Amino acid sequence: MPATTTTTAAAAHGALRPRRSAHAQRSARTQSSSKARSPNRRRSHSSNCWEVSPSQIRRTPNFAAAASSANGSAASAEAEAEAASSSAQSAEDANSATDESPPPPPPPPSASAPSGIVVPLGSEDAVRVAAHVMQQCVEWGTLGSSPSEDEFSAINQVDGRVVAVGDVHGDLAQTLRVLKIAGLIEEYVGGAVEWVGGDATLVQMGDVLDRGDFEIALICLIHSIRKQARDAGGNVFVLTGNHEALNANGDFRYVTRGAFVETCAFAELQKEGKEVEEKKASLLDTLALMVRAAATGGAGGPPLDPTTALRARINAFAPGGILAREMATYHTALVVNDTVFAHGGLLPMHASYGIDKINQETGRWMRGTRTGDGQAGPPRLAVGGPESVVWTRVYSKERFADPFEEARANELLDNTLSLLKLGSDGRMVVGHTPQMQGVNNQNLGGKLWKVDVGMSSGVLDALPACLELAPDGEAQVLTNWNPSTSANRTSVSANSEE
Repeated sequence: MPATTTTTAAAAHGALRPRRSAHAQRSARTQSSSKARSPNRRRSHSSNCWEVSPSQIRRTPNFAAAASSANGSAASAEAEAEAASSSAQSAEDANSATDESPPPPPPPPSASAPSGIVVPLGSEDAVRVAAHVMQQCVEWGTLGSSPSEDEFSAINQVDGRVVAVGDVHGDLAQTLRVLKIAGLIEEYVGGAVEWVGGDATLVQMGDVLDRGDFEIALICLIHSIRKQARDAGGNVFVLTGNHEALNANGDFRYVTRGAFVETCAFAELQKEGKEVEEKKASLLDTLALMVRAAATGGAGGPPLDPTTALRARINAFAPGGILAREMATYHTALVVNDTVFAHGGLLPMHASYGIDKINQETGRWMRGTRTGDGQAGPPRLAVGGPESVVWTRVYSKERFADPFEEARANELLDNTLSLLKLGSDGRMVVGHTPQMQGVNNQNLGGKLWKVDVGMSSGVLDALPACLELAPDGEAQVLTNWNPSTSANRTSVSANSEE
């Protein structure tokens, strides 16, 4: 195996479970806030998932039924909102009747967004970039365009370095940071983002969606830099994660209120008949209000109609929708040189079935056409269960229950790499499971890299980090702000299990 590295990047507390309820997330945040933070942790932000109504959002596999049920639930949603408002007013009256009214919470640090609306410090750049890339993609009209056969090939040979970035979950600011760490982008006044990676290849490991507010902005950012990278001789690949599959299947349980706001803003941006500058000004205002509301527990956020939000989400992400068609350009499994990339992992049965076939079936499902077996639903091997490519956690555990479990995982990995004919230097890179010790290959003979560090503020808010594979096969973990110095790379011996 080539020389490899480990990272000293962020550790973070709490294990992530894929179907944890919003109530459980809030409880976990409350408990963790009373504990001493790791020095490698950033400040945690509250970003609760928002439910339009339990019957609509917690699971909506049938989009037509969801759209019709939205009409019937509008009145009940208004009644709930009115009752909540009445309760809030009663509580306010009770507080004002006593001399011991609770003091208001201290306001978060703030700065002026491009729109002039006060937002939390550090968020103004994210608002600016989000507005720019969303406007850019709408003007280009290329979102959801089918890729060429070469662009969608599962097997790729490249000459430059390869950078793997783990799950980003709607956190635009952290994504910009990790791409700067890798030396792939530069950000300019006005929100423009330029690819400066030359012939480098970026592999984003999936789970762009859910748990964060800037999902569509991230989709548009990736679309923009992918176009620029190809013009410069590089490439950008995105993998399908389990959260992309959830949204395409109508499961919106992890969508934040801010993400619903962003979805509605994107729908407005696509409407014809408005002047470009008018659209951009409105978008800046909406995004600025959105991030301010996220930092203050919802206070001062833009208005949001539940029925409109649900319909906008369905129209965008249902198979055949504009963003589902864009996700159809993502790979479920990808080989670059001697390395295979998959969100959850690739098992021997996936390799035997054929990764090109898996990619094609997932793409057809996202585009709203039938899969290879004639079914219109999600393809089973790709996204359909605990042993599918996007859901399996066979490899990504930080600690195995016993030596037998690790031996089984090691055997599965060896068989998969052999079936893919990757040779003695073959390896696999996965995301999906946040790693408390950061990017690492600490077990399975160093042949398995785990790159999900939980960097999104909606997950662990860990320090951003990524994996770099040099043209000679050397693996390095990039963790610091300045990619021009060697301080952001930590090298160890080839056997990193010691």
